[in-house]
Amino acid sequence: MSNLRARGWMILPIAALLFVALGAVLLARGDLASGSATATVRIGSSQGAPSSEVTVPLEALDVPAPPGLGAITVDIVYDDSLEPTAWNKTGSPLDMVNCNLTYALHTIRCTGISAAGVSGDVLVANLTFHLVGAAGECDPLDVQIVTFTDPDGNPISATDVDGVICIQCPDTDGDKVCDADDLCPGTAAGADPDANGCSAVQVDADGDGVCNPGKISTWCDGFDECPATPASERPVDSKGCSQHQVDADGDGKCDPGKSSSLCTGSDSCPNTPLSERPVDSNGCSQHQVDQDMDGKCDPGKTSTLCTGSDQCPGTAAGATVDANGCSAAQVDADGDGVCDPGKSSTLCTGSDNCPSTPNPAPQPDMDGDGKGDVCDSDMDGDGVSNSDEDYYGSDPRKKASTPESLAIAGTCTDGKDNDGDGNMDAGETDGPDSDTAPDCAAAPPPPPTPTPSPTPTPTPKPSPTPTGTPTPKPSPTPGVLPLVSIPMTAGWNDKCYAGEEMAIEDALSGIEDKVLAVYILNASQGFDGWFPDKPDASTIETLHPYDQLFVLMSEAGSWKQEQSTQTPASVNLIRGWNSICYAGKTKPVEEATAGIAQAIAILYKLSGTQAWDSYVPSKPGVGNITTLTELDSVLVLVTAEGGITWVFDP
Repeated sequence: MSNLRARGWMILPIAALLFVALGAVLLARGDLASGSATATVRIGSSQGAPSSEVTVPLEALDVPAPPGLGAITVDIVYDDSLEPTAWNKTGSPLDMVNCNLTYALHTIRCTGISAAGVSGDVLVANLTFHLVGAAGECDPLDVQIVTFTDPDGNPISATDVDGVICIQCPDTDGDKVCDADDLCPGTAAGADPDANGCSAVQVDADGDGVCNPGKISTWCDGFDECPATPASERPVDSKGCSQHQVDADGDGKCDPGKSSSLCTGSDSCPNTPLSERPVDSNGCSQHQVDQDMDGKCDPGKTSTLCTGSDQCPGTAAGATVDANGCSAAQVDADGDGVCDPGKSSTLCTGSDNCPSTPNPAPQPDMDGDGKGDVCDSDMDGDGVSNSDEDYYGSDPRKKASTPESLAIAGTCTDGKDNDGDGNMDAGETDGPDSDTAPDCAAAPPPPPTPTPSPTPTPTPKPSPTPTGTPTPKPSPTPGVLPLVSIPMTAGWNDKCYAGEEMAIEDALSGIEDKVLAVYILNASQGFDGWFPDKPDASTIETLHPYDQLFVLMSEAGSWKQEQSTQTPASVNLIRGWNSICYAGKTKPVEEATAGIAQAIAILYKLSGTQAWDSYVPSKPGVGNITTLTELDSVLVLVTAEGGITWVFDP
């Protein structure tokens, strides 16, 4: 009985169940002293579900031969889980004439048994009980003899017999716990359940001794926060978690949000590789707080494995670093011993006024503008770059010496010796640039022909088939090209030839009697010429589409050309002077030259009054050219080393 009780089965105890108890040594009626007889009275066994009705027999067994039983009184005691509802006489010779179902608390009294002459096994009566108790396990119980008296009311000793009424209920999984009370209704056959009908595996799925969430059982304890712990990861803590489940990288520091007896603190670096041990009190390896491993903590990191805050967290491996974690290369980029601006270090001094160019102390700065002379494009601060001063012949180290050249507007007409060479304006014939052309000319054409130093590799003129994909003009009427009428003035004209390739005499048809000379600037910065009365001195035989010409006319005229359908999309410009026929759309000069503005010093266009109009990209307020139109002829001075490509309509 003790084992059944430990597993939570409901057993109705002996004293609580029923019963009656009849079985006694009876004496023949009227002859109590002369002899004796034995009879056993029992309540039969039966079972049923709660709230059901159960009928059990009251029997007299081994009734002695006549005179048998006389008028007997029987008291039947029952438990409060039973409620008597009826009794039925059997119709046998031995009848209980009356059963008082409410005789006393939990007691039925049956009186008036009259069965003279009946012997053997006799059914006395059927008693019906309503089952109001809890579900339980059926188990044979000893019937308690309560009261058994003779007709005179004298107690008679009795013999115990077995009998039980038990209450049963639905138990689908057969674990001896009613379905209504079973917290684990799917218990496997043969499994050992607890008082709630649960086997160990049903309340502790991973078998670690800690109950699954929401489960309570004698098989386990606590509340499992890690209900799927593998068997290989034992032991677990009181929450059912293995070290791996609360400390993923196994460094002894609890993962963020985890607490356990198997680890400490909160891991700031929860994925530390095994190869990077030891870790600090935050669970971080040195590499995780000091990526360049120079002993200085990365910005925002603190650790016992490094110190300070690294101002240069990307230091190369093996480099010597200062107290800020910086190597010499990180605080002195050009390696001249002077610290880069904003840097301070024991590995360098001062603040470098040329941080990208070696410039050791004392770092000369002629114009005091904070840029060292070695990296200052205008070291004397006169507003003209060192390269332009070298090119045009002024001294880049003297603020009072500036270029004097036609390329810089006003310097040939201001009545000053700008470059300090003793010559000025028209008298400035050959500056220190050592070229063969005058720096200032009295008349514009022929244009100046400076030879840059060093002399660049000549770039050929644009071929009739220009670089890039040409944009064809609208197709003319078959057999007839569109005519262009170009006005020519007496004197010098700077014009574009827009016709097809042909001999120069044919190309000049219509004005040939007014032409005194034609010049074309060549790639060597010299001029090719054509003279109608000096064929032996002429070097031009053919004109090509979009050649730019300097034409000297004896009188005004109109030059009619059949315009070529081949329009160049771009042209290559060399360093120095370039004579170009503009083939783009009509645009403001700033927009038309936007792609080459950084590479040119000045652009000229000869006006009809024989004066040179100009445009200086670096000084938008200087010059008077505002627009470029298709077939404008222009002179362009390129200062960029290696030249540049002018794309007309990008």
